[in-house]
Amino acid sequence: MKRHHILLSAVLIVIFACNNTTEKKENLYKLQDKHVNNKDTTINIPCIEPFIQITSIGNVDIEYSQGEYNIQAVGSQEVIPLLETSFDSGILTIGMKNETVVELSTIKNKQNIRLLITSPELKYLALCGNGNFESNGIIETELFQVGNFASGIITIDSLKCNIFKFENNDIGKAIFKNVECKTTNISTFGTSKTDITIKAQKDISVYTGGESTIAMNAKTNRLEILANNNSKGEFDIKCANLEVFAKNQSSLSLKGATKNKKISKDYGCKIETFLN
Repeated sequence: MKRHHILLSAVLIVIFACNNTTEKKENLYKLQDKHVNNKDTTINIPCIEPFIQITSIGNVDIEYSQGEYNIQAVGSQEVIPLLETSFDSGILTIGMKNETVVELSTIKNKQNIRLLITSPELKYLALCGNGNFESNGIIETELFQVGNFASGIITIDSLKCNIFKFENNDIGKAIFKNVECKTTNISTFGTSKTDITIKAQKDISVYTGGESTIAMNAKTNRLEILANNNSKGEFDIKCANLEVFAKNQSSLSLKGATKNKKISKDYGCKIETFLN
């Protein structure tokens, strides 16, 4: 299980840091770009430099699609002025002003701001607040590295890439409806929930910890699973090689087909197998 040792020792790269203290080029909104209807205000946010990463640290719901650079914010007239965005070294950071906690206490309509974002490429995504992320259409990229570090929900319809890395932590949820890649590393912690359908040409490596749960439908050449603590996993698989190790109080259900398998567990663990 050498790959799992690598996975455990490498929490997603520093670029995912939710507390970025570097000086940024700030860009909030322009009043002349504001359009108001009876319910919401729409702000056009100029993209002042290219970005390949989105980091969200506020109560902002992101709707993403690939295309030419375009950013719009939609929300109530009371909440929109609290939005804060910045661009720095290829990273678009989204958050709320420092006085947000005080100001939100006086606002009746506290619904999250919706941010509609399109860009030619997205390689890194970090959710560090209570906002959600949803993709529309296919995301195609060489590398896609995702971290869900708070209570947000990630929903991705379709992803095509060579390398896919994902960490789900805290109480976050994630749904990947269709992933096609060559190699994948997935790790789950806390009480997070992950649901994924994936086809990987080469291999898939999965680590589950805490009290996290994962449901995976996977087709690949090699699948490695390391289950730890009180985590739970349900796997519907089709692979040539399967290696599974469960320890502490973890619980796994394995069904599907594999040619070669190695399955082991510590005392107190539960593994149900329905494999051909």
